[in-house]
Amino acid sequence: MSWTPLPRELSNGEVQLYQVKYENRNVTAGKWTLVKQRNTTNKYCVLGKLNVCMEYRVYVQAFTIGFGPYGAPVYKIIGGKPEGNPFYYCIFL
Repeated sequence: MSWTPLPRELSNGEVQLYQVKYENRNVTAGKWTLVKQRNTTNKYCVLGKLNVCMEYRVYVQAFTIGFGPYGAPVYKIIGGKPEGNPFYYCIFL
């Protein structure tokens, strides 16, 4: 995942790092669970531990002299065939 850096005129100084948080939600249960939260100085982050048939939302926030607000979340549903069940596919339209 990558993002456009916060414009200097909208920040409270130079961005030192970004915090990326991603959560998943089982599409049948409906509850959001934190998967991982990490800091990076890059303008991208490789998300790991993603499972099929799960909905994910990802937030990014910048740190200058303190953490700013999280940006709007990005939502993505990972489709595919879950392991161990040869007859079940997740298809999202």
